[in-house]
Order: sequence, then C-alpha cells, then structure tokens
Amino acid sequence: MLSFPRSRPPARCIGLLTALLLAVVALHPCYADTQRKSSDPAKAEALIQGLRSPSFQARLQAETDCRQWGDEMLPALNEALKSSDPELRRRARLLIERIENDLLSDSLNSFLQPGSNSSLPGWSIVEDMVHDTPEVRAAYASILKGNAELSRALAHPDDIPNEIQRELQNRNLLGTIPRTISPADTSALLLLLIHPDANYSADLGEIASRMVWAGVSHAEIDVETLRNPSRPQSSGKSAAILEILHALVTRWVTIPRGGTPHDRLLTASRLALPEAVVPAMEIIQQKDTPHLIGNAFVAIANYGGADEMAIVESMLDDSFELSSSRKNDDDNTMSTQLRDVALATLIEMTHQDPKQYDLKPFPRDSEGRVSAFPIGFSSDGDLRKQAIEKWRAWSVVHLRKYRPQPLQAVEGTLL
Repeated sequence: MLSFPRSRPPARCIGLLTALLLAVVALHPCYADTQRKSSDPAKAEALIQGLRSPSFQARLQAETDCRQWGDEMLPALNEALKSSDPELRRRARLLIERIENDLLSDSLNSFLQPGSNSSLPGWSIVEDMVHDTPEVRAAYASILKGNAELSRALAHPDDIPNEIQRELQNRNLLGTIPRTISPADTSALLLLLIHPDANYSADLGEIASRMVWAGVSHAEIDVETLRNPSRPQSSGKSAAILEILHALVTRWVTIPRGGTPHDRLLTASRLALPEAVVPAMEIIQQKDTPHLIGNAFVAIANYGGADEMAIVESMLDDSFELSSSRKNDDDNTMSTQLRDVALATLIEMTHQDPKQYDLKPFPRDSEGRVSAFPIGFSSDGDLRKQAIEKWRAWSVVHLRKYRPQPLQAVEGTLL
C-alpha cells in the first residue's frame, strides 16, 4: 500500500529558490539587500536560537527576522528540522513554507510582467506544446500559485515521486477519488507525470492515472469545450487553462509509465485524441485484458495509420479468444477472437462496407467514428475463414494505396 509522507524536502531546494529569487532581483531591490545582509552564519544561528526562546516576543521577532532574510535562512531552517525540540521543528517548518511561498510569489510576478523572458519550473514543458501568450502565462502561474512544493519538484525531479503522492493525498478524500477535480489540479499532477526526468513507480503512476481520468471525465467544463479550448464559448484565462490541460493530456497518454493503458486510452478517447493509438497498441499486444481489446481496436480504427494497419493485419491468424462461446438466436455457438476484431478494424480503416464481408454495419457515434465492433463467428469457422480470405484477396489489389510505397524497389519487393 502506498503511503503519503509529509516530511519536508532536503536542502537541495536551496538552489531552486535562489534561482527563482535572482530572476526577480531587478524588480525587487529589497531582496538584493537581504542577500548581502544574510551571509552571517552567526546571525542565522542566533535567529534559530531566538525561535526557541522562552519569551514570546523574542520568538515573534525571530520569526519576523527570519522571513525578512528570505532564502538565506533556508539552510539553517532545514537544519532546525532535525532538532529534538518539537516546537522548534514546527516553527522552522512554517517559516520554510512561508519563505518558499514568498519567493514563488515574487517569481510569478516577474513571469507575468509584459514582455517578460523569465521562466518558471516546468514552463519549458508547456511552452513546447502551446503558444506563449499572456493568457497562457497567467493560467500557468495559477497552477503554481501557492504551491512551492510543486515548483520545487518540477525543478528537482528526484522530488517528483513524493510530490505526486502529496498531490494525490491533498485531493484524495478517505481513499476515494473526488468526483470533481479542477483543471488546474489535474494539470499540476500531469506536469509531474510527464516530466522527462521523473522516476516514479508503476504503482504510483497507476493511482495517478485514475485521478487524471477523473479530472478529465468530471472536469468543471463540458467535454466539447475541453476537446477544443479555443471554441467561442471559452475566453481568457479559462480557455488558456484548458489549452494547457489539453496539451498535457495529449503528451501523457503516450507515456507508458504515466498510468495504466486503460485509463490513458479512456482519457484519450474521451477527448478524441489521435494519440489514443499508443495505449491501444499496448493493450492489444499485452493481451492480458481481453475485455478491453475491443476498445483498443476501435481507437486504432479511428486514429491509426499505415504502421498500425500493418500490425493489425499480422493478427489475422491470431485465434486468441476475447469472449467465451455463446449461443445465438439460431442456436449456433458463437465466439469472438482477436482476428475477428482485427478484420473489422482493417475493414473500417480502408473504408469498406462491412456487409461485403457478411458483417452487420458498425455502430457509430454522433461524429461518425466507429464506436464498437460487436462481431463474432460460429464455431465451425467457415464464415470467419471466408471473410479473412476475402480481405486478403482485396488487399492484394487495393491495400497499396493505404500504405506508403518504398522509395526504392528491392529485388523481390511487391510494388
């Protein structure tokens, strides 16, 4: 069972916070003065001792002075977390949190200045996927606002597993996924999950993927707007946060360690993302969840290309059972095998009429995409064999137009 530790991060956060501070020194000269005055270890130690003073006024003054010194007090405060004095540890923890939030607030202000070239932790991930506009910057700042722990983890990937756990804990009520999760909260979790240097366990990714699915399926906005954040009904910051969320989900569904293939496929399918083919192929090739394979083939039929078509065609001899045998209305024993839905997928991808293969028309959604492949063949196998043979005869003549031709013909290559 996963636990959710509340321990403070190690002292390496100092580097991040110092970098954040330097980005805004020009706008906040008082912080430059603080840096010059705070290089006195003896003074820092005196302030730490002041935090444990029996005098209330002395403790209050020490807290004020520590906060004024800002990030220069963080090494001493992190050391104070190791103290055997519980009151000192409590005060040090609160001061670290307040100083980090002060520094983050200053960095956010700099980031939002018109024409600013300053950055924030994790911003490069988002910037690669969306346009850098004032609205997008404001939306990204709202994700990080008041969340120094998230900023730290994005800058120090070693902290990401603990931060994922903290994000889940903060939004997980008594072990259940809340029905409504804000786009900003979902985006914060996705930033951690897709970070290129993140190293978290498969179990943690699996739990996180349920939260992402909940955030997309029960988002505080209708799914059509989430599919297209720039539609006329959206405007300003709300559109920008959805644009960020949409981009993060698009990247996340392609990352196997980011969560279960099922959750990633469901999420991608809900947003009509072509990237759904990535988790779909994982499900098909693993073959350990037969009841999900049909959904995976549907995604490939709707969004797959020549590469996926070649893999699907290689499965026309695979008799792996997807459902147990059953009786139909004519009292014939029916079954659905992997090759059956593979055939249906190929028929759909090549825009053929299922009736030509003695199959019923495939059901479709409101946008015309195929939504299921409810097919099966009798146990004698004749109809299945005939349908597959018909496909192979058709493909010899027609399939080349659905696949890129080789640039150069190699001896023995059929063009």
